[in-house]
Amino acid sequence: MPNDATLGYPQHASSTARDAVHVPIILLQATERFSPGEHFKIEAGNQAIKVSGRKAGGLGIVDPFINRDIGRGEYFYGCLYPNTVVGMVHKWVHPDLPDECPYSTEEDKAWVKSFAESFGQTYESLMAAASCFIDNGDWTYDNSERYKGVNFDTFWPVFSRITGQQVKLSYQGESPYTCSC
Repeated sequence: MPNDATLGYPQHASSTARDAVHVPIILLQATERFSPGEHFKIEAGNQAIKVSGRKAGGLGIVDPFINRDIGRGEYFYGCLYPNTVVGMVHKWVHPDLPDECPYSTEEDKAWVKSFAESFGQTYESLMAAASCFIDNGDWTYDNSERYKGVNFDTFWPVFSRITGQQVKLSYQGESPYTCSC
């Protein structure tokens, strides 16, 4: 990963010297006094509860750039931990938080069916291949190669919503298919 600017990990001399990164943020209300950079978890109604870190159920940190403490009842942006959200495109989904704009499972299934048909698969075959890929890291053979050139970035967040399975960041954008050539 030397050329990927990734926060939350030690860097190397060969890491990208200068870059910009997306940090998923969420508007929260403090249930107690918070200092910049303190860890939080979230309860109903986007209420931030102070915790000691990830191992204590934390989801992120208080905006580290705020120049003062946040008082009880005040609103602030919480920065979610790196590599914890699925399909970040300025509107993101986190497996431990409810989606603010719920999707219809039937609409998602219809979308996957249409997506699968666009490269000669069925809903069932694509979902089975995707589950095999996520569960075991195994690709499904498709020697027609019609999957090549298909952008799977939009598929994985929908797959996650339908199945509840979290997709590893390294799998996002990947096809669950391969050929035997």
